[in-house]
Amino acid sequence: MPSLDTTNLILAVLAFAVLVQTAMIVGAALWLRGKLATLFSRAEGIDLPALTARTNLLMDDLHDVARAAGRTAKEIERTAQGAQAVVHVMGRQVERATGGVRAAFDVVEAVSRRAAAVGAGVREGVRELMSTRPAIADHRDHDGDVPAWVESRRH
Repeated sequence: MPSLDTTNLILAVLAFAVLVQTAMIVGAALWLRGKLATLFSRAEGIDLPALTARTNLLMDDLHDVARAAGRTAKEIERTAQGAQAVVHVMGRQVERATGGVRAAFDVVEAVSRRAAAVGAGVREGVRELMSTRPAIADHRDHDGDVPAWVESRRH
């Protein structure tokens, strides 16, 4: 028959291990109970109605701030729309003024072209008169008819 000493020793070690594990579980449960008791005693010390009232007041203040921000945003939007309308009207006025200035410049340009053409004609006429000045007496009628002489020079 085999010896039971080895089997008994193994069973004793296993029993001791189970005993140690059980002691550790009981110790952990007692430690956790103490921590939970401390936590609950702290929670009982907090005045929940007062905390709730303060939280509600804070939330009301936040709602008031949100409403004021909404009103401010609407006012800013209305002001921006008014400013855009003013800018639009001013842009149209600037376009009208620019059109008037352009028209005035066109008139000035046309007048200056005509003046330049008249000046060129006068200059050419003066040159013509100056270049043929000694011969004027030969081409005039004896009556001093200058227009007939001018007509003769045109053709």
